[in-house]
Amino acid sequence: MDENILLSAFSASLGADNNARSKAHEYLQSIRSAAGLIPLLLKVSLDSANSLELRQVAVIYLKNLTKGTKDSNKDFIVPEIDKEFLKFHILTGLSFSIPEKLRSQYEEIAHNIAKTYFPWEQILTQISQALDNPNSIYSGLNMIYQVSRNYEYTMNDKRTDLISLVELFFDKILTILKELIISSNPDKYSYIQLILQTYWVSFYISIPLKLSQKEILEHWLQGFYQILSADYGEIQAKSLNEEEDKLREKSPQWMCKKWAGQIVHRFFTRYFNLNHIQEQNLFIGQYFQSVWAVEFFKIIIPQLFQTKDLFIPSVVLNYYIKYVIQGIKFTATFELLDEVAVSNLLVNVIMPVLCRVASDEEIWKENPIEFIRKEADMGRAYYSPKSSAIDLLLILCEKGFINKFFEYIAREIQLPDDLLRKEALMLAFGSISEQVKKNNVLKDFVERILTGFVFVDFTNQIGDFVERILTGFVFVDFTNQIGFLRARAAWVCSKYAGIDYENLEFKTSTLESICRILKDSELPVRYEAALALPKLIGWNVTKQRLATEVKNLLEIYLKLMGDIDSEDLVEALESIVSAFPKETLPFSLELTQHLASAFSRMVAKDMSEDEGESAMAAVSTLNTISKIIDILEDKPEDLIKVSLILKPVFEYCLSEKGCDYFEETLNLLTCLLYYSPEKSLPHLYYLIRQLRASILGEGSEKPYALEHINEIFSPIANFIKKYPEQTLENLNGIIDIGFALIKDKEEEAINGCKILIALMENFKGHIDNFLILIIKEISIAFLQHSSKKVKNSCSQAMFVALWNNPILSLSSIDILSPAIQYALSSVKSFNESLARSHMIYGLGSLFYIIPSLPLDFQGKLPMIFKCIIQLYEDNDDDSSAEGIEFDDEGNGPGKIDAHCQKIIDKIRNSANDEDDDEDDFPFGDDSEDLYDSPFEALNQNDMIKDVTNMIKGNFPELLQNIVGILSENEIKILNSIIQ
Repeated sequence: MDENILLSAFSASLGADNNARSKAHEYLQSIRSAAGLIPLLLKVSLDSANSLELRQVAVIYLKNLTKGTKDSNKDFIVPEIDKEFLKFHILTGLSFSIPEKLRSQYEEIAHNIAKTYFPWEQILTQISQALDNPNSIYSGLNMIYQVSRNYEYTMNDKRTDLISLVELFFDKILTILKELIISSNPDKYSYIQLILQTYWVSFYISIPLKLSQKEILEHWLQGFYQILSADYGEIQAKSLNEEEDKLREKSPQWMCKKWAGQIVHRFFTRYFNLNHIQEQNLFIGQYFQSVWAVEFFKIIIPQLFQTKDLFIPSVVLNYYIKYVIQGIKFTATFELLDEVAVSNLLVNVIMPVLCRVASDEEIWKENPIEFIRKEADMGRAYYSPKSSAIDLLLILCEKGFINKFFEYIAREIQLPDDLLRKEALMLAFGSISEQVKKNNVLKDFVERILTGFVFVDFTNQIGDFVERILTGFVFVDFTNQIGFLRARAAWVCSKYAGIDYENLEFKTSTLESICRILKDSELPVRYEAALALPKLIGWNVTKQRLATEVKNLLEIYLKLMGDIDSEDLVEALESIVSAFPKETLPFSLELTQHLASAFSRMVAKDMSEDEGESAMAAVSTLNTISKIIDILEDKPEDLIKVSLILKPVFEYCLSEKGCDYFEETLNLLTCLLYYSPEKSLPHLYYLIRQLRASILGEGSEKPYALEHINEIFSPIANFIKKYPEQTLENLNGIIDIGFALIKDKEEEAINGCKILIALMENFKGHIDNFLILIIKEISIAFLQHSSKKVKNSCSQAMFVALWNNPILSLSSIDILSPAIQYALSSVKSFNESLARSHMIYGLGSLFYIIPSLPLDFQGKLPMIFKCIIQLYEDNDDDSSAEGIEFDDEGNGPGKIDAHCQKIIDKIRNSANDEDDDEDDFPFGDDSEDLYDSPFEALNQNDMIKDVTNMIKGNFPELLQNIVGILSENEIKILNSIIQ
C-alpha cells in the first residue's frame, strides 16, 4: 500500500473541496480490508514529521477499523496479519510521550482489542517488560488500565482473567506507586492518576483475596493517605475566576486526589455494614473501620474547613463531603465532631457550596432550558458537591443538629442582604423539609418562618434565643427582581406544602403568589411555579380557588410543555387533571389532542440531544392521557373520539420502533377497550396483530416486547369479549398466541392459559372445532410444567372447557382428567372467587348430561356435587380447603383413572418444593387485569338451585345419595341456596 496516496487521501478529507473530500472518503472506504493498512496507519499516526491534525485523522481511522475486528455484520474484514500486528505493537501508542489527543485514541483502540482478545499471546510479556523499563512504564500501566476497564462491573467467574492480571502485576504497580509518591518528577501525577484509575476499575466490585491481606491493604491505603494529605501549594490558592478553577481542577494533581477520595469513600461504603458483607470481605471492613476510617476523616475534615480560603475543585470536594457523610454514620468518626466542628461544617462548608456561581446566572440568561435540565439532572447530582452538601445537611439534622441549623438561619436572616447567601439559605431550608415535618415542635413554626412573623420562645429544645425576627424570609422574594429568588420562593413553599397550616391567609397568599409567577417573564420561574402548584392541591382553599380556573391552568401548562420537555412538568399537569376531573372534562378531547401531538414531537427527538429528558416526558404524557381516559369512563362518545386521536400513538408505540413506550401504551389501549361499550372501537381491532407480533414475532422478525407478557392479556381479552365477529375471523391467530405461550416459561404459560380461558368463556358453543385441540395443548402444558402456578392455570382452563361443551370435552376424558383431578385434590390452591366459579360451573355442567356420562363416572356424581358445595364461594367452612379424594369404589371422589392417580401422587410428593405459590392464580386480584369475565355476572346460587331441582325431578335416587354424603354444615348451605 502506497503511503503517499494514503496521506493525500487524509489531507483531502480535511480540505474544503467537497469533491475531493468525497473521493477521499470513497477511497478510504474501499481500502479498509487491504493487507498492510494497519501497519501503515500506525506509522503515519506515530510519525512526528506529519502534522498533528493528519496524525489524528489516521489514528481515528484506525480506531474505527478496530471496532469491526470481530463483527460479522461489518462490510469489511481486517486481515488476520494486520490484527496480529496491531496487537503486538499497541503499547507503542500508549506512551506518555505521545500527544494526548493521539494517545486518547490509542487508549480506546487498546480497550477495544482487550475486550475481544485479552489475554492474547505476548501481551502479558510486553506489559511486564514495559513496567521494568522507566521509559515505557506509562505504556504498561496504560495497557493494564485499558484491560481492567472491561471488568469494572463484571462479577464471579467472568473476572478470572482480571484476577490473573492482578496477581501478575499489582505487586509491581504498588512498588511503582510508592516510588512515584516520593519522586520529585512533575510528571509523576499523571502516572499516579493512571494507577488509581486502574485500582478503581479493577476492584469496584470486589478485591481479590491476595490483595485483601492486611500487609498489602496497608500499603495501598497508606498510598491513598499520602496522596490525600499532599499539599499542592500554588494550585490550592483561591482564585476569583471560575474558568480558571475549571482548568485547574483537571490538573493531574487534583485528579489524583479525586481518585484517591473516590476510592477511600468506596472502601467506607462498600465494606461498612459488617453484618451484610460476604465472609471473604469481612476482614477488609473490619480493618478499614478499626484503622483507617478515622485516619482519613482526620485529614479530610481540616481540608474541608479550608474551602473558604483555599481552592478545592468540585470533583474532589464532592468525595470529601461524601466521606464525611459516611463518617457521621460511623460512631468512631462521628465522635470526632464536636459542636464547633458541626458549626464549621454548616457555615464554612455546606453554605458556601450551596451558593450559586457566575456560570449559573449565565446559563439562566442564555439557555434557561439547559439551566432547568441541569438543576433536575439526577445523574449529574451524584457528582455534584452541592447535592452532597445537602445530603450532609440532612444527615446532620437527622443526628440531632436540626435545632442548631434553625439558630443559624435566625442569625443569618438578620444580616444585611446578600442575595447569594439568601438563596443558599432558602435551598438549605427547603431541603430539610421532610425532617422538619417529622418534628412536631419545628413544624408549628414553619408558617411563621415563611411569612416572616416574629416568634417568641422558639422552644426550650432549640436553645436560649428568643424574639428572632424572621422578616421576609421567603414571601418577599415572590416579587424579587432576581429570578433565582422568585423561583426558589416557589420551590421552598412547595416543599412545606404538606403541612396543614391553620392560617387561611397564609395559604391564600401562598397560592396567589405561585399562581402569579406562573406567568412570569422568565422560563425557570414559570417552570418552578408549575411544579409547585400541584403540591398545594391538598389545601381546601386551593381546590376552591382553582376549580374555576382549570381551563386557564391547562393552557398555561400546555404552553410550558411547548417551551420545554420535562417529565416533572407533565407529571404536574397530570396532578392537576387528577385533582379536577369534573372541571377538566369539558376540555378533555382538546387536551388529549395537545398531549398526543406533544408525545409525537417528544419521541421524534434524538435522546442524546437532552439526555433522554424528552423520552421521560413522553412517558409521563402517556400517563396523563391515561388519567383523561379515566375521567371519560362514562362518556362513550368521547372515548371513541379519543381512540381516533390515539391511533397514531398506538401504531408507533406497539411497533418495534416505539416499544420503549409499550407498557404505558398498553395501559391506554386496555382502558379504552374496557371503558368503551361493546363493538364501539372496531377500528382498533387491527392492533391485535401488532400485539401478536410483539410477543411471538412475525415472519423473520423476532418478538420485541416479551417483558410485557403480563400486560398483553388485558387488551387481548377485551378484544375477545367485546368484538366477537372480528375475534372469530381472527380465531386462528389468537389461539396461536395462547398455544405458543403455554409452551413457554411460567409467566408466559399462565398468560397463555388466561387467553385460552377468555376465548372459551366468551364463545360457548362457537369454537367446537377448536375445543379438543385446546384441551390437548393445555393437557401437554399441564404435564410439562412443574410450577404450581401453571398447573392451577391449566386446571382452571379445563373446567372452563367442561362448561363450554361438556359432552365434547368428556370425549377427551383421558386427556382432561389429570388436570381436573389435580384441582379437586388441591382445592386449597383455588381460593380466588373466579377460579372457584370456573370449577363450580365446569363440574355443574356434568349434571346436565347425566345420561351421556359413562356409568362409572355417574357413580362419582355425589362426590362431585359435594365438591361444588365445598367450592361455593359463600362457604366459610375451613373443611373446603382440605381437598377431595376419590377412591376406586366411588365412596370418595376417587381417581378417574390410574394415570391420574400417578399425577396426584407426584404432586403430593413434591408438596415441599421451593415453588410454594399456591395462592397465585390467573384472574387473581390483579388490578392490571382490567377485564370482566362473563363468569363474574353469573349467579352460583341459581345454578346450584337449578341443578338440585333438576336432580330432584329426574334423578331422585341420586339426590338421596348426595344428601347422604353431605355434612350437616353442607346440608345447611344447600338448603339456604335452594330456599
